[in-house]
Amino acid sequence: MNGKVETIYNLDRGDYVLCGKKGEKYGHKLEKVLDLFDIGIIKNKEVIRTGFKLTKKNCKNLTKSNIIKIKASWGEEQTLIADDYILELDNSGYYGINKESFKKTYKKV
Repeated sequence: MNGKVETIYNLDRGDYVLCGKKGEKYGHKLEKVLDLFDIGIIKNKEVIRTGFKLTKKNCKNLTKSNIIKIKASWGEEQTLIADDYILELDNSGYYGINKESFKKTYKKV
């Protein structure tokens, strides 16, 4: 993301490499692609997620550097900072998303 490696994920034959709006690339297993996307012209399904925004205050309470690391639901570590978001993935875990990507791809309800 923004020229920095956010996570490393090993792909197998049949897995998908997807690109986000800012050119970021990420991999998913076919089963996850079928759960998350309408096939044809691939687009995100409407999904309501719960989560919260990291603030300088709640990051400071967690670490001295205001940087936190979480283990995303797919098993990889993600590094997050204030103004990023942590979202729940269908009661199966959590993942982080940076503030710029959140603004472009999510809508608060």
